Parts: sequence; structure tokens; C-alpha cells
Amino acid sequence: MAVVPGFGSVISSPASTDIVMEEGDNLGMGLVFGLFNATINLGFAITPFRGKFIMDTQGIHSVFYFAGLIGIACVFISYCSLKPR
Repeated sequence: MAVVPGFGSVISSPASTDIVMEEGDNLGMGLVFGLFNATINLGFAITPFRGKFIMDTQGIHSVFYFAGLIGIACVFISYCSLKPR
């Protein structure tokens, strides 16, 4: 069961780190990696509370629907923000 999320993490982690390094050349490595790590850790901290709130108010299935919608929105935002090379 943990193979699929682990595989996704293996693929996305080097790609996202590369994007952060490219932006770090422009804005400064310390600032960019600090924001990157803060965002990841904030997500780890907030997600359980958000999931519990949604589960209490809407039911257990709504948590998964909400997570799916967030994922689709992130893919859409990422696609729209890509610059053609």
C-alpha cells in the first residue's frame, strides 16, 4: 500500500529540488530552500488537523474527495505556471 506514494515521492522530490535550485540562483539559496522546507513542514503540520475537521463536518469520504481536488488544482496551477523553453 505504501509503494505508490513512495514511488511518487521518489519521482517528485528530485524534480522539485531542481526547480528550487534554479530559483535559488536568482533569489538566493538560503531564502528559497528555507521557504521550500517551511512549506513542506507546514503541510505536514496542518494536513491532519484539516482532515480531522473535514471528517467531523462532512464525513470520512469527503476527506479523500477534498485531497483529490487539491491534487487536481495543484496540477492545474503547475501546468499554467510553466514557461515554455
